[in-house]
Amino acid sequence: MPRLNVSIFRKLTLSFGSILLLTFLEHIAIYNQAQNNQEQIRHINNTLQPAFQALYKLSFLVTEARYTQPSDSTTVNIDQILKIQKIIQVSYPECKQQIKKMQGLWEEDTKEYTRNILNLSDTYFTRKEKLLKRVSDERFNKDTRATDIKRQTLIFLSEEIQDLIAQMRTVITDKQLAINQNIITSSKKTINRIILFGTSLTLLIILILAGIYFNFFYPLNKIKQNIQLLASGEFPTTKFRKRKDEIGQISSSINYLAEDLKDKVRFAKEIEQGNFSGTPSISGENDTLGNSLLSMRKGLEEAEEQNKERRKENNERAYIAQGVSDFSNWMREFDKSQLDQLFAKFVYQTINYTGTQIGGIYTSQKNENGDQYLELSAFYAFDRQKYIESRIEPGQNLVGQCFLEKDTIYITDIPKNYLSVVSGLGKEPPKSVLIVPLIHNNEIRGVLELAGIHPLPNYQIEFVEKACEILTSTLLNLERN
Repeated sequence: MPRLNVSIFRKLTLSFGSILLLTFLEHIAIYNQAQNNQEQIRHINNTLQPAFQALYKLSFLVTEARYTQPSDSTTVNIDQILKIQKIIQVSYPECKQQIKKMQGLWEEDTKEYTRNILNLSDTYFTRKEKLLKRVSDERFNKDTRATDIKRQTLIFLSEEIQDLIAQMRTVITDKQLAINQNIITSSKKTINRIILFGTSLTLLIILILAGIYFNFFYPLNKIKQNIQLLASGEFPTTKFRKRKDEIGQISSSINYLAEDLKDKVRFAKEIEQGNFSGTPSISGENDTLGNSLLSMRKGLEEAEEQNKERRKENNERAYIAQGVSDFSNWMREFDKSQLDQLFAKFVYQTINYTGTQIGGIYTSQKNENGDQYLELSAFYAFDRQKYIESRIEPGQNLVGQCFLEKDTIYITDIPKNYLSVVSGLGKEPPKSVLIVPLIHNNEIRGVLELAGIHPLPNYQIEFVEKACEILTSTLLNLERN
C-alpha cells in the first residue's frame, strides 16, 4: 500500500489539531452537562422551591384558619373575627394567585394536585366565611348545634386539604431529590469523564511526543551524526528508511551524497593507480566536485600522455645515443685492411639493433672508364641466402636512386617480387624497406639497404642515418690515414 506524502507541517498540524479538536469537543460536552445541571438547579430554585414554600404557606393558612375560632361566649371576639377575615380576604387570595402564577411551570401531575388543592381551599375558606357569619348570628339565636356540625365539616375539609398538600409536597420533594441525584450523578460522570479525558489526553500527548521524537528528533539526530561523519571525511554506515516528508528528502539527499562521494573517492583512487578509464557520477551541470574530478582526470591524462611522450622521446633519444655510442666504440677497432669485416659487422649490428631481417651495404666503385657503380660489400639475411643483386648502377632501382639523390628512402608499399624475407612465420614479403646513403659532409661512399617484416619508427630511421654517417666518417678517416 503506497504511503501518503505528508509533510512535517501537516503531521504536526494533524497531531496537535487532533488534541485541540478533542479538547474542544470535550469542553463542549462538559459545558452542555454543566448547562443542564444549572438548568435543573434553576428549576429547583425557580419552580420547586417556590412551589414548596407556597404550599407550606397555604398549609399554614388553612391550619391557622382551622384553629382560629370565634368564642362561643356571648361576647364577640373581634380580634379573632378580623384575623380570620384577613386570612380569607387577603392572605389566601395572595397565596392562591402566587400558586396560579407558578402553575404554568409545573408538570401535568403537579398541576392536577394544585387544581384539587385550590378547589378544596376555595370551598374551605368560603364555608369558613359563611360559618363566621353564622357564628355571629347565633350568638343572639343561641342555636349552636348546626354551627358545630359545620365546624366539624370544615375540620374534615382542612384535613383533606392538608393531605393533598402533603402529597404534593412529597411529589415536589421526590422530584427535587431526583433532580439532586441526577445532578450528583451527572457531576460524578463529568468528573470521571474529565479524569478519563485527562488520562487519555495525557496518553495521547505522550504518544504524540514519542511519535515526534522517533519521527523527527531521532532521525534528525542521525542525520546530524551522518553529516558530522561526512564533514570529518568518513562515510556513514547508517542508511535511512524511505520517507515522503522533508526528513525523508533530507535523508535521501544524504544517502545520495554519501554514495556519490564514495563513487568519487573510488574514481580518485583509480586515477591514483593510473586508471583513467573510469567515470565519476555527475549529479548535473552544477556538480562542482564531479566536474572538477573530470577536469583533474583530463589534466592528469594529458600530463600522463605528455609523460609517456616524454618517456618515449627520452627512450628514443637514449636508444639513438646508446646505439651511436656503441657503434662508434666498436668501429674504432677496425683499420683500413678490415673494411669487409667492418661492413659485415655494421650490417649485422644494424639488423640486430633495429629488428630488421635483411640488410646489405653497397659501396661506391669505379670502372675502367671512371664511371661509378654500386657493389654489394656486405649482406646479412635470416636464412643467410642472397636474394638481392650484387651490382647496381646509379639510378637503378631504389638503391641506385638513393645514391643519386643522396637522401634516405623509406617505403612500406613494397613492389611485388622486390625480395622475400624469411621469418619465424615462413617466407613472406617485407613490410618496410629503408635505404640510407653513406654520406658525410656531402661526400657519399655507398648505400645501406634494410628490409623487415615490421614498419620502422622515425627514431630508428634517425639512428640508422646517424650510424651510416658515423660509418661514412670512419671510412673517410681510414682513407686519409
